[in-house]
Amino acid sequence: MRRYYERYIDNLEQIQKLMQFRPERGLTEERMVMEIRDNARQRHEICCENDRLLERILFKREPGELDGQDIEELSEFADRLFLKEDVLDTGIAHYIHRLLLERARQMQDRDLYIRELYQAGFTLLHVKPIVLHREVRNPFRDQITAYFEEGASYLDQYDEIEDEQTRNFILRCCEKRDEKEYLYVFPQERRRWWEDEDVNSEREAFEKYVLRGILTYHPPTYVHSRMVAWIGEKLCRRMAEIMPGKMAGTMGLTDAEAVRQAEEMLVRCVYEGGLCHDLGKSLVLNYIGLYGRKLLDEEFACVKLHTVLGSALLRDAGYEPLAQIALHHHQWTDQKGGYPYPCDPCPEEYRLLVDIVSVADSMDAATDNIGRSYASAKTFGKLVEELHEGAGTRYREEVVSLFDDGDFCREMEQELILRRQQIYCEIYSMTPQDGGFDGGYTGDPWGEEEAAV
Repeated sequence: MRRYYERYIDNLEQIQKLMQFRPERGLTEERMVMEIRDNARQRHEICCENDRLLERILFKREPGELDGQDIEELSEFADRLFLKEDVLDTGIAHYIHRLLLERARQMQDRDLYIRELYQAGFTLLHVKPIVLHREVRNPFRDQITAYFEEGASYLDQYDEIEDEQTRNFILRCCEKRDEKEYLYVFPQERRRWWEDEDVNSEREAFEKYVLRGILTYHPPTYVHSRMVAWIGEKLCRRMAEIMPGKMAGTMGLTDAEAVRQAEEMLVRCVYEGGLCHDLGKSLVLNYIGLYGRKLLDEEFACVKLHTVLGSALLRDAGYEPLAQIALHHHQWTDQKGGYPYPCDPCPEEYRLLVDIVSVADSMDAATDNIGRSYASAKTFGKLVEELHEGAGTRYREEVVSLFDDGDFCREMEQELILRRQQIYCEIYSMTPQDGGFDGGYTGDPWGEEEAAV
């Protein structure tokens, strides 16, 4: 099995290099798009190979099948993935330690069992998002606590245990059990993220710490946010033009005339909501496209926290409409599907804004064939079919009805392709040649059009 472990590690290192891809300066837009798309293709191919490798070396293996050599090799593999200087794959390291923990239980091997209790708890502790907001509970706190408490329970057998390493793991479990570092990562007294002496306004702080953070660490998510903002603007403006009465009740607007008068305010809110809808992903960037494999259940649970985390950050900064968009944009319009769940219903005054951004989010995610969803991109026609199939359940009927107009559909399809290419080229052109943004980006992350909305 060792050669498969080595191949998996080599692939992860290759993925990391591909994620640092930056096109050469001076390329034509067409050539730059080709290179970005080819990079996505390479990442997809490695991801598929890694999924096959994991099926062979881990996912189809039962604990009872593992012998002494298997245990030794898997332990070394987990160490390579997590304990060395460069952390390659915490999630798979945790999966391995869970597997070894169950094998130790079956074998009644006390030393191995205590070691794996600590390792399972410690790796799960690091599967959580990079940072948790003070109001957001770690989804794994109960399981982490259980691992460390069970390991600490062997303290009464400490003197009879001869292996020094095992005794050390017991003490580590006691330390982790008592410090509770994994409950809430932000202490209540921590200065809020927009209160920084080096910035002059909340907006400047927002750009500095959030939008640039996404741009720096994962350009495709930033492109997606820009695209959702642009699509949302188009949909909102179209609704205000042809069915303003259907927008009555939004943001306290009482009738069609009030909607017409407030059109620019509504468009701006949807646009900025699109920019910010995935804000919480800035705290889970370790799972957004950085691993060359499918997400584990625990990791997907972390990714789904981006709605709650983003909403909390925006609410802290006083952006309540944007906070509602960030929180609810993955919930179905009929409240019977999606996430987060359970969750208080979206206030009616913001519901339409959320529903517009939700459709815009699906439109870009489904049709991006450049850098974000290379293998699964849908045609615009297929997307419109799926929107109509979900009208009234997943998507709001009034928003979907905009696509009943053939001329509007053709215009959107053409502009969508051109706009996406422009944004990808703009973002990747900002990147220095040294392989990353490294804080060197000094432009306005909202862009010229954002400032004009």
